[in-house]
Amino acid sequence: MTKSIDRYFDIHEAQADLGLASVHSGLILLFARSLNVIVQLGSTVVIARLLGPHDFGLATIVLALTGFAFMLIDLGTTDAAVHKARVTHLEISTLFWINISVGAVLTVLFAAASGILASVFGERELVNIALVSSLTFVMTGLAVQHYALMRRAMEFRRLAIIDICANIIGSVVAIVLALRGWGYWALILKPLMTLGLTAIGAWISCPWLPGRPSLTPEVKGLLRFGLGVCGFTLSDQLVRSADRLAIGYFYGSGPLGFFQNAFLLYSNLINLLAESLHNVAVSSLSRLRDQHDELKRSWALALSTLSFVVVPGFATLAVIGTDFVVLLLGEKWAPAGPLLCVFAMRGIGQTVERSMGWLHISAGRPERWMRWGVASAGVQLVALAIGLPFGPMGVAIAYAVAMFGLCIPAVVYAGRPLGISTRDVLAAVGPQIISAVATAGIGSIVHATLLSGLSHGARFLITIPICAAIYLLLVVGVFGVRQPLRLAHRLLRDLMHRTTGGSSPFPGGTDMSPIEQKLTKLDDWPMSAIWRVAFGFCVTPILGLLPVARESMWVYAALFIMVLMALRVVPAVLRRGLSVSTEANEIWKRRRFMSKDYDSYQWQKLFWIGLGMLPYAIIGGLSRGGLLVAAVCLLGGGAGLMTWQKAKPAGT
Repeated sequence: MTKSIDRYFDIHEAQADLGLASVHSGLILLFARSLNVIVQLGSTVVIARLLGPHDFGLATIVLALTGFAFMLIDLGTTDAAVHKARVTHLEISTLFWINISVGAVLTVLFAAASGILASVFGERELVNIALVSSLTFVMTGLAVQHYALMRRAMEFRRLAIIDICANIIGSVVAIVLALRGWGYWALILKPLMTLGLTAIGAWISCPWLPGRPSLTPEVKGLLRFGLGVCGFTLSDQLVRSADRLAIGYFYGSGPLGFFQNAFLLYSNLINLLAESLHNVAVSSLSRLRDQHDELKRSWALALSTLSFVVVPGFATLAVIGTDFVVLLLGEKWAPAGPLLCVFAMRGIGQTVERSMGWLHISAGRPERWMRWGVASAGVQLVALAIGLPFGPMGVAIAYAVAMFGLCIPAVVYAGRPLGISTRDVLAAVGPQIISAVATAGIGSIVHATLLSGLSHGARFLITIPICAAIYLLLVVGVFGVRQPLRLAHRLLRDLMHRTTGGSSPFPGGTDMSPIEQKLTKLDDWPMSAIWRVAFGFCVTPILGLLPVARESMWVYAALFIMVLMALRVVPAVLRRGLSVSTEANEIWKRRRFMSKDYDSYQWQKLFWIGLGMLPYAIIGGLSRGGLLVAAVCLLGGGAGLMTWQKAKPAGT
């Protein structure tokens, strides 16, 4: 066996820079998943405008069943191979042939059941669809162990390239087929094309070739470990598929099409934002399995950072779900919008719940993961039974409620063998969950009242920064969660060090990073005047879009004051959360003292904002509220500017 292949089987141990290397690997995977999601959403947008809900409904019935392919064929062996300190060529070869054999058997069985499937759902087209889709099972087995070996070696960059290329080519083929009138076949052939290209890329990137199998005791141990993982993933997939199969059976392919496209948008986001880091987390934490204190610390930081970044995205999507669907898929898919909003609320809890696999695998206790999966599936199937009489929306709401009830207990149960308690889990994610739910509630009120008269595009663009500001004010300002921001700042500084060859301090003889230098210069002349003029010019038409602001002078003024307050509070909250350099802190501290000592220092800033609003006043484009604000800014700010020019300390 060549040395280049030996690295896939070598003993993996903790490294001094494992934490930072894991974060970098996570960023690679996150970037790759982002591109994949963009491609997936782009192809979905195009195909949804070419096909109807009935086509999506037919494809969904079969894809909900073939979605079990990876779990049934993998049998949890990839996580088992990654977790084990050392594996051999014989062990991986045996697992490979087991994967292929299971895939071949399932292909025959699924093809044989095609007629039964068509009879149950009353759709004769399902016969041919099921026959072609049966190839999914055998094709899945071709790349399972090659992926496991590359995960062991933490070759996430190669895995990312394979996934991206396969997804792009598969999506392009599907779009071409849809344009040429192939209907639902565009949806069926896309995953088959992607699987084939993935297998080719995996075999090229990982030059390992399987040998003859032998069912040794070590292989049986890997299978026992893997079956515990497989038990969870199968029960989880059962829950994911049961809702779509039930809706298709009781309500038909039309309502199922709306439900499926809403779920497709949601599942792409949850895969990108939460599940994409599973491989990195398992690979990294498994190396710390004998260092419980370090594993616990690394887990807490990873989960806190993940939830800090991801849950506000779902909170925002819960507010703008309908706008998002209409903008992407068109008005004919509008009924899927409210469903996406509910799915997004479910995503807040599911982001946390998905992380339990990190602990089960790292602790070497997959049987606990399987037991939890069975119990969790039972709870969610009960929720399905409760929600199904109320239609697709009832199912979505029932699942969301169940997920909020399961998310914290899931992680607590997973962490018990590692000494992780309920208090540890709540400390890691409690503030983020509370802040996200509050953000969704406040954002929905603003969206339904102040923004109700706007177009979908305008609501979408305005709501996102509003929700982001609300979340940051709550999670950083109220709860004081700053560690994820410090980690992000550390990564940024590390990246800058790498780009400058590891030299420090930063160019220019300063301890400040280039970003800190640019931010501190925003209040230096002439940048302070330029960006405030630009702000006044941009914020005026945005406020003018709001019906309540156009109708009431005082509402306009109040909204303008709120925006000004956000400009002061949000940067202050971020500075408290980020680990900024001492030099930058000193500069901002001097400016805070200056604003307290000199009222004119604050007032003169309004003059430049008013100057940006002036063109609208000249052409008659301001409401009464806009005219009032512009006049106050120009007159009060002008007086403040003249006073400041006389009173400002030397050198400022």
